[in-house]
Amino acid sequence: VGVQIFLVLSAKLISGKKFDSVSSVILFFKSRVLRIFVPVWIYLLFLVPALFVIGKGPSLDGTIMYVLGLAGFAKRGVLGLGHFWYITVLIICYCLVPLLYKIAHYCEKLNKVKAIFLKLIIPSAAILAFLFTKNKYFGVNIALFSVTYFWFYEMKNDENWSKGKNKYLIPVSVLLILIRLYFDT
Repeated sequence: VGVQIFLVLSAKLISGKKFDSVSSVILFFKSRVLRIFVPVWIYLLFLVPALFVIGKGPSLDGTIMYVLGLAGFAKRGVLGLGHFWYITVLIICYCLVPLLYKIAHYCEKLNKVKAIFLKLIIPSAAILAFLFTKNKYFGVNIALFSVTYFWFYEMKNDENWSKGKNKYLIPVSVLLILIRLYFDT
């Protein structure tokens, strides 16, 4: 569950950021690209030649997918990097953040039922989008990130959040983690 904990923590930290302008979105993506891709590229720079030396060189298309952060969609992986699927999930989650912000900001004007319904569209779509693929855990992780983003966004605006509408997001988050664990077994 390490990836799920990381996604929840990321959602918590990102939920406090404002995306009111194009420049704030560009700055967000620029900082994320540097944090994610530079270590991956350095790692691949040493690993790929080492794999060729030992006769286990990866395919060109597989290597390109890993360089682009799309390891989760690669048909052929790079030996020793099976865990890099989470980078693909993380990139998808980060790409959703400006949209999640807009939805959360818009939901402040809606009644509780409409707001909860609107906030469940992205997590539900994420689960459904990946349900019938070999990457069904992608959808659950993206849904977990989305739900917890909304949860923490509301917490910062609601001083008494545990008694408000957000208390319903706790069981949803727990359920999503359990679904993810089910897919893993």
